Amino acid sequence: MNPSPQPNDCPLSPLIARYASCTLEDAQAAHLDAHLPECNQCSELLMQVIDSGVVPNWIPTVRKLQRATTVHLGQAAEQAAGALTASAKYSEITKDLDASTRYQLVRLHGEGGMGQVWEGWDTVLKRRVALKQLPAGQQHDKLIHRLHQEASSLARLSHPHIVSVFEIVVLAEKRTIVMEYIDGPTLSRFRKDFVMGERQAAQILEKLASAVSHAHEQGVIHRDLKPANVLLCWKDHAGGATQDLDQAIPKLTDFGLARIVEEDYMTRTGDILGTPAYMAPEQTVGQANLVGPGADIYGLGAILYELLVGTPPHVSDDPVATLIAVREREPLAPRAIRAELSRDIETICLKCLRKLPKDRYARAADLQSDLLAFLDGRPIAARPLSSLVLAMRWSRRHKPVVLAAFTSLALFLIIIVGSLWTAATERKLRQLADQAKQQAVLSEQKIAAEADRANRALALNQEHFDVALYQVLTLAQLMAWPQFSGQEPKQEDYHRKIDEVVKKICATYLNSLPPPEQWTLREALIVSRYIEMMNGLGQPDQFVVWQERLESIVHRIEQESPKDPSLYDFLDRHNFVLWNHKANIGQFQLSGHYGEKSANAVLSRLEFYPDDMYQLRRCAYLFMIAGQSYSRAGDHANAQRVANKSLSVHRQLLSKAEATEDDKVSFLDKLIMHRQIFVDGKHTEANEHVAEFHSLASQFEPSSEFYGRVQGIVQRFDAIQGPP
Repeated sequence: MNPSPQPNDCPLSPLIARYASCTLEDAQAAHLDAHLPECNQCSELLMQVIDSGVVPNWIPTVRKLQRATTVHLGQAAEQAAGALTASAKYSEITKDLDASTRYQLVRLHGEGGMGQVWEGWDTVLKRRVALKQLPAGQQHDKLIHRLHQEASSLARLSHPHIVSVFEIVVLAEKRTIVMEYIDGPTLSRFRKDFVMGERQAAQILEKLASAVSHAHEQGVIHRDLKPANVLLCWKDHAGGATQDLDQAIPKLTDFGLARIVEEDYMTRTGDILGTPAYMAPEQTVGQANLVGPGADIYGLGAILYELLVGTPPHVSDDPVATLIAVREREPLAPRAIRAELSRDIETICLKCLRKLPKDRYARAADLQSDLLAFLDGRPIAARPLSSLVLAMRWSRRHKPVVLAAFTSLALFLIIIVGSLWTAATERKLRQLADQAKQQAVLSEQKIAAEADRANRALALNQEHFDVALYQVLTLAQLMAWPQFSGQEPKQEDYHRKIDEVVKKICATYLNSLPPPEQWTLREALIVSRYIEMMNGLGQPDQFVVWQERLESIVHRIEQESPKDPSLYDFLDRHNFVLWNHKANIGQFQLSGHYGEKSANAVLSRLEFYPDDMYQLRRCAYLFMIAGQSYSRAGDHANAQRVANKSLSVHRQLLSKAEATEDDKVSFLDKLIMHRQIFVDGKHTEANEHVAEFHSLASQFEPSSEFYGRVQGIVQRFDAIQGPP
């Protein structure tokens, strides 16, 4: 039923309801078309009628054309524009695609790859709108096609958490999409100013999952989900003043990369579309036909990951490196970064981020269901299997693969032996070339060419061997996991054979190395990995022998590569393994020495990357454990010195804008260790930080999620009796 118009001074106002529902005769409609731009009262009444539920018939016409599976999106947009022009029941203002008389540009919001986004004013319906338009000089086919694609994707969607699209026009000679105006920041910008709890993050993502589920039901895949494409507004437009996240209404926008499932012409493109840090692994190969709803599930998981820990799952300064990490590396578990997060929210997040689409949530609705269960305190459907169960199931289902693994190992051995034989042959050729030079049998030019060829072949074979050795060491570490031991007798025999082969391969390689004084950083890294494996497998003799050789060249490598950041990663790892080893055998003075060297290596790396929060946290941790080792050895002077360094580094960390409440809690823990070290040394400075400790602890309100943990820390701190 059409709503009845309110009384109006204009004699044409009784016709507005019939005009909106397109039931007027052509002559009356044409008369109102000319009348509306001149009459504010009738224009406002028309807006009220449309808002109450009457939809002009040109909107279904456009959407019907856009849903046609046999029409190219560009053609559909042109037909839709033709439908607007031909409609006798639509006003003269919208018949003309040059809409400069209807839409006014108010202010520029931003610019990007798709052109400019303006805040605009609709002079007919008296409302603010968002106007997205291409630059006048970039109206080429591909960008125009993607502009129409975004409008087509949005036009078929109607959901409270998706930005609405109204029409496509030409404004100031630029193709323009007219959309709903959202007066609020992007989720990306908002997150920089607010610390988000896990429940708030789950509430935001549940609404986005609902929107994505609706889009998938309509055959639309976004393909570029990220915080920058989520706009926030607030109920009753109060968000700008209160910024109450619980009242926030997220809305998805920028469907410029969306793929409409039934339009198979998109599968012919080889472009990699999306933002690297938020792309699903299948998007990184550049084959659009492989990208389905699972890509949006991954994007939702990446948004949730960033809301929980403050950074995307994989990110680096190099986009290519980010794409490789997305495809090949598993993200760090959120609880490893924020220990206070619940296991359920971590399980939901990591299920979304699994490499294979079939291992993620099958539908966005399933993700929404798990998020609602989490928010209601009910069990979630996604439960990670234990490592033991995974290993047993894998063994039962893939018994042929177990045999294939040994075949692969034999192949690795053949490759390695062949590589060593080839390398030995090339070395012999190089020696012959040197002899030929000494005897003047060959010319200098021929000798130089022969030596160069030998060097290239030797380097190539060394590279191939390094790859094979890395695979073998990785396999050995996998087979050392507890879930692969204690199984069937046949598997124990496999493990023993693999252990023997690994030791033989490692011995072959290590015997082929030149003397330690000729090792480069590459050989040192491989040997340090071998040492770490021997220590973990309980081979102390091999650990000591190769550790002494490695220790003899560390100073030289430091002198050769003082400006290489990777050197300090190596020194940190090398000294940390020694700290652990010395502590395990009770040599706490040496343990403290190597722990301090590990911390100093991290300090040197921070000179290259001073804002690396992870390295700052690690540096503070290493200094403190070194101080504990010195204290256990009775060396209280060194213990107090490095403990003070730990506090100094942590205070530097807390001065950063990126510091979190978790960092404050960690600092309270370090103040406890610092106080214990000084109490053990009977030093009066043990009491100097009591006031600082209690002042920081008092900042945590009872409503804080850290409050219970902080109270336990306070009890442990007060239990330590300082010197009088």
